[in-house]
Parts: sequence; structure tokens; C-alpha cells
Amino acid sequence: PHTPLHKPDVRTRESARHVRGCASVLTPALLRVRCSVIMVSEAYRLSGDREWLLQHAPTIREALAFYDLYTDSAGLVHELPFGNWEDSLLYTGARAFTNLMYLEALRRARELFSELGRTGDAEEMRRKSDRVYEPVMNLVSAQRDTVSVGLAALWLPAEPRVEHWIRSMLEVFPDTMPPNRWPVPPPSTCCTILRILGQGGYHRDFRWSNVGCIWAAALLRRGFTEEGEEVLARFEQAIKRFGTLHEVYDAEGSVPVSRALYGSETHFSMGIGPYLLALSLKSERRA
Repeated sequence: PHTPLHKPDVRTRESARHVRGCASVLTPALLRVRCSVIMVSEAYRLSGDREWLLQHAPTIREALAFYDLYTDSAGLVHELPFGNWEDSLLYTGARAFTNLMYLEALRRARELFSELGRTGDAEEMRRKSDRVYEPVMNLVSAQRDTVSVGLAALWLPAEPRVEHWIRSMLEVFPDTMPPNRWPVPPPSTCCTILRILGQGGYHRDFRWSNVGCIWAAALLRRGFTEEGEEVLARFEQAIKRFGTLHEVYDAEGSVPVSRALYGSETHFSMGIGPYLLALSLKSERRA
């Protein structure tokens, strides 16, 4: 009999229904994002619905083949200014964040194809993943921003370099998130226009809730409990004050950004997801 990657229980079925509903509308064009492949994987992890997964198999393969158009000789995905996914907005070259998402999507696709008995597709995903693994790790080590190191901490439990990266970053901002000052990780490589616009930290510094919550979850997952709870506390306070999690906060990290031409998104799902994960990890640590 078939055994799903993770056997679902009663508590996960409602979540599976919602995630599967979102993933069911994905087309080849929409799946041309690493996180959408990961969403299909999560929906299957929660539901174990093999028939539903089978419907998505061709689309997953096509989606990952799309990135072959953007890879270099080492297999790394390169950004193009105003390219085909949001974080390519004015970024250039190989970004650690994008390539970690790509690496994880390849790993998930390999697992899913293996579940379906599509050994040829699974082997192709394994070869691509093995080829790009060390180049991606070298990229994370070189760029070392909170998002890429955080995702590596969450997705690569057997990678021994992650703890070193975390410790080195905690040395950059030893108080993790001191009052009235949200630390900024080492500067990103972005094109001049983005820096002129004052957006060099776009989706990279702790004013963005997704960045801070990924970092909090990563710290808690890797056993940096005190530091992780300190980061998470800032977002817990923000939710108590405003009733939800916003996309991005002001320089002091206390008030959602509200400008004439830009207002911070409310109920920001990219932040809420890792926030809930961090809360779960915090509860596990205290249990």
C-alpha cells in the first residue's frame, strides 16, 4: 500500500484543504516560482492525496524546467532586473535567497516524483540538486543575509556550516534586536537604481516581517532559544498593538509604513506563515 511522505492526522486535514485549494489553481505560468512548487509539496504532505498530486506532476516538471533559462554553468539561477519573479526587481546576478528556494524546490520535486513512481523525473531532479548544492552553499556563505541563512537553517538540518553562519551573523548584531533599532544584515548586492531609491534592504532587513519571522524561526529551530524569542517578541508586540502582522515597519520597527505612494500590506501572509512556525517552535521548546 502507498504511504505518503507524512501521514496526515485529523488536525492537519482542514489546513490541507485550504492549501490544496490554493495550489489547485496553479498553472504552468503561475508555477514558475520556486515557492509554488513547495506549496504543492506542503499540500500533499498535509493531505496525502496521491490522485491530486498526479494531476500536478507535469506542471511541476515544466515549472522547474523554466529555470534552466536562467542558470549559469554552475547551475545557479541569475536574477534579471524587472525579471520574472518579485525579488528579481532590480536585483542582478545570483542571489542566495532565490537559489535556496530553487534548491529546495528541486528536493521537493524529487520526493514527489519518487512518490509517484516517476523514477526518471526523480533522478533528473536529484542530479540537478546535487550539481547545484555546493555552489548554493558557497553563495549563502558569501552573501550571508538573514533570509538565506534563515532558510538554510530551516531546510538543511544536516548542513554543518549553518550554525557557523548564524553565530557569525549574531556577532554583527549581538543584541539580536535591541529596542528602537532593528539590525540590518550585511548589505545586499543590488543595482544602483535600487540603492538610490533607498530600497537596498528590500525584503532583506528586519523591518520586513517575513525577514524577521524567518530569522526567529531559524534561531529557534537551531537551538538559539533566547535570541529567537527576542526576535519573535517584537512581532508578538506588533500584533497586539495593530491586530495583525504588516508587511514592513518604519526604521524604528514600531509602526507600519504608510506613505503617499506606498502603504504596508496588512495581514501579510509572507510574514504570518513564518510567524506561526516560530510560535510553534517556541511552544515546542517550552514544552
